[in-house]
Amino acid sequence: MDVLQLDVSGRPQAWMTVKEAAILYACGHSPMVENGVSLGNKVDYLTFGGIYRGASIRAVPQTFIENVFAQPADVMDTKRRVLVRCFVGGSKSAGNLTLTAELRDGERVLNAVSACSVIVMGGSRYPGYQADFERTFRVLRSLPADIWFTSHAREWARYRKFVARDTAKSPTAPFIDPQGYRVYVDSGEARFRRGVVH
Repeated sequence: MDVLQLDVSGRPQAWMTVKEAAILYACGHSPMVENGVSLGNKVDYLTFGGIYRGASIRAVPQTFIENVFAQPADVMDTKRRVLVRCFVGGSKSAGNLTLTAELRDGERVLNAVSACSVIVMGGSRYPGYQADFERTFRVLRSLPADIWFTSHAREWARYRKFVARDTAKSPTAPFIDPQGYRVYVDSGEARFRRGVVH
């Protein structure tokens, strides 16, 4: 585990890396540590009395699922659905993420992938970005995907699939597209190899 999350009596949670032990926020005092130096009397639980009220520390990976919210929608309709929101937390959650889930359609289990972008943006070229893209393609190829989507609606044919759902025998059927997923990954890698930048 690389990150500790600190929760003091229900107040906002703070992050500190285990290696640096730099606490960013707690007990309403900010900042508690500047450049690795404790601010002493400005932080009540680091003073002589120690921690004198409820506190807990949990270790989590640098990127983790903080919360999942599922809401049934159109429950009286034959095309009922569930809206799911997944909240990702951690110090490394701002980058490209791919989430996977197992969905159940009756007795059938479908693998769903929310695929990260495979488009190299002009501003996203940083030292080591090539290695990150190489890893992205390896990971995406390793994931079984029956249903998939990405932030670019046109890439996964969102409009076509939603229109087809309205007339399909099973509303799930138009979204089952493992071939489209392979094409998405293959075409993204081909653009990357040709050096295409948007």
